[in-house]
Amino acid sequence: NAFTFGEVSPRALGRYDQDKPIWRYGLATMLNWLGFQLGGAMFRPGTYYVASTKTAANKVRLLKFRYSTVQSYVIEAGASYMRFYANKGQLVVGSTPVEIATIYGQNDLVNIKTANKADVMYLVDGTHRPQKLVRLSSTSFAISNVSFIGGPFLDFNVDANTKITPTSATGATTLNVSIPAWGAGNLYVANDWVSSSSVTYRCLVPHLSGATFAADLALGYWVAEFFFKAGHVGSLFKVGLNSTTFGCVLIATTDLTDGLSCTGNVQANADGSAGNLGTTSATTFWAEGAFSDYRGWPADVTFHEGRLVYGGPGQFFRGSVIGAYDNFTTGSNDSDAYSYEISSGLVNNIRWLYSSSPSLQIGTDGGTFTAQGSSGVGITPTSAPSISPDTDYSVLPIKPLMISSFLYYLSGSSYATRQLVYSLELNKQVSEDMNMLADHILRDGGGAVDIDKQQSPNDRVWVVRADGMIAVFTRNASQVVMSWCRIAAGISSAGAGLFENVCILPQDNGDDEIWVVVKRTINGSVVRCIEYFTPELFNNYWEPVRLDSAVSYNTPKTITGATAANPVVIASSSHGYSNGQLIKIDNVVGMVELNGNTYKVANAATNTYSLQDENGVDINGLAYGTFLTANPVYPAQSRAMKTIFTGLDHLTGETVSVQADGGLPAETQTFLVGAVTGGYGFVLPNPAAVVHAGLPYTGDLQLLPLGDGSMTGTGQGKLRKVFLSTLRLWKTLGLKMGFVDKFGNISGLAPLIYETQTANVKPGHSPDMFTGDHEVEPFSDWTKYSSLLIRQDQPLPAFVLSVILQSEENEK
Repeated sequence: NAFTFGEVSPRALGRYDQDKPIWRYGLATMLNWLGFQLGGAMFRPGTYYVASTKTAANKVRLLKFRYSTVQSYVIEAGASYMRFYANKGQLVVGSTPVEIATIYGQNDLVNIKTANKADVMYLVDGTHRPQKLVRLSSTSFAISNVSFIGGPFLDFNVDANTKITPTSATGATTLNVSIPAWGAGNLYVANDWVSSSSVTYRCLVPHLSGATFAADLALGYWVAEFFFKAGHVGSLFKVGLNSTTFGCVLIATTDLTDGLSCTGNVQANADGSAGNLGTTSATTFWAEGAFSDYRGWPADVTFHEGRLVYGGPGQFFRGSVIGAYDNFTTGSNDSDAYSYEISSGLVNNIRWLYSSSPSLQIGTDGGTFTAQGSSGVGITPTSAPSISPDTDYSVLPIKPLMISSFLYYLSGSSYATRQLVYSLELNKQVSEDMNMLADHILRDGGGAVDIDKQQSPNDRVWVVRADGMIAVFTRNASQVVMSWCRIAAGISSAGAGLFENVCILPQDNGDDEIWVVVKRTINGSVVRCIEYFTPELFNNYWEPVRLDSAVSYNTPKTITGATAANPVVIASSSHGYSNGQLIKIDNVVGMVELNGNTYKVANAATNTYSLQDENGVDINGLAYGTFLTANPVYPAQSRAMKTIFTGLDHLTGETVSVQADGGLPAETQTFLVGAVTGGYGFVLPNPAAVVHAGLPYTGDLQLLPLGDGSMTGTGQGKLRKVFLSTLRLWKTLGLKMGFVDKFGNISGLAPLIYETQTANVKPGHSPDMFTGDHEVEPFSDWTKYSSLLIRQDQPLPAFVLSVILQSEENEK
């Protein structure tokens, strides 16, 4: 009665125990069907084509930028550029896409992570200085380096013999370092500096020096290294007289002849006042910047408890001053910046951060951790957090996501989606494998490469696989829904497209928008398309789109009135119709006799016209009902009908499938896209008002063989013959049913004929969608393994709520 376990791994088919009833709620195949939290399955919606990427040969990355609850953007991040999408279209000025240049190369895109607040988004990739993307207007953006103020820094220098002397305490300055000569019999610790024969060395291993430097060097105690390095350019050094009198120097150049000096400028203070180092004498009070090309840059960034928090490099996380996201000045106030390190026996490099109040969740290459400050205070420089290891499962460097109170992330193997949840019994976070019963879902696709979440109309996790499929996990813990399915892209002449990226935008007063990048071969050439999935649910027969990379023709005009006269006169402001135009009318309340019919326009004026039938005879509406004002969400509408359809330039040379007015064209379902009047498209044999055209795909629901009990115990392995099937359906057209044997051979696959499916009154007129119980008699052979197959190979909507099978069992 439900598909709440979704597609089950073939390696789990030995599990017919009662606590995991996979034979009752699981499927052998769930391809191009989506699970619903209510238990049913839906033939997945198609995708609308929006634009092709800037460079077809290169992969891109989709990023989400949510400016407000009503204004969201999808960003196409490519090699050295970004383009923008909003309101289901590409942002353009005139006909030119809005574009900005970036520092990210092709190999950097996969590592980009973001944190967004209002009109600013921070970006990190672990290789470059963090970036700040600013929305200047609805069609204008700017990106620049983050200018860190007051830090962050590594620990203060503890080597009393290594000193820095600034040439000026303010403005432009040069920092000169003095490094002592190596000495025999000295105790050295890690990161001490010495010079020998005009070469500087850094200590790697604490030791008591021997008689000669050469002997210590041979033992691996030292490494030759410049003090100031090329990688320090653009970073900060803290230099001062003491812990209360100091300043920050932004390094501009380094002397690479000996590495003993650099130039820079004393940074202004956070309040805008001029900075001052407080000394021009040699001082041991200095600290190196935590972020630089030499030390590395953050691997992730998030907003947490009013701060911007960077994770990495290494196992440090550092929070900004509260409300001042570029200011990392430390101090003794709770609002000052902080820096903390994960305490562990291993070096656990931070791969992601996630703010889940009151905790900061941290994913590393060695496991997951929870950092939590004291109640009511949070993490502050004066209130060190409790940092506890939760699990030892490594994570992929892909941002996790939260649905309800559960955090979902990809394991380091890329073969499992794990659920992080608090356990009352263990009093700690635990990590549960959501692929336990479906271990094939990611493994068979080469692992996961991207992830995002959907919350409306269902809670789902979308995971892009390396092989170009998408694995979708429908989840509702309270209802024990944990349904995996697979989505394959629509098929061109060269085969199925490949999904490469997913980005899901939450919407106010609507379902989430699911955007994807799809790599396709169209007419012999590789293209990459930006597309989004069409709505899952619908109200009108013409709405559902079950084709990929689709384009729709739909030009509704609102009807504000209709007279019950002879002829019927329609009121419609600025309708633009001319006499003889064929139209279709729907959604009329009261005068329902007008709905679903084709009419010819007559007596056309600016805001009115009268109706005739297709033979030019006036429509007599004297006996019709009274026109009523409809719900403004679904107003009474007319639509112009035509036969020539364009806008398919991106599919030129390909054969597309077509859905017309909620059904299929009567003469043919496929059309070759070529040059037609007005552009590139096709010509229908009969006019239609709403047309969807795109690449087709097939959906399969294959049940597991029946395994219910018998008089002698389990029904597993018993001979069985199915003699009656009842499909409980909702708003469904199409579908075929047959059986699959243990070798994968399909038999008896035949289309379903519904009670409402009568002969077409007109060419192209669709039958009513079926809702209810539909009985079929799919007689199967006597077999120990035969499973029911439900297939949708037409671009029509289908919802299977449950499958009720009756069978005869042989105890042999």
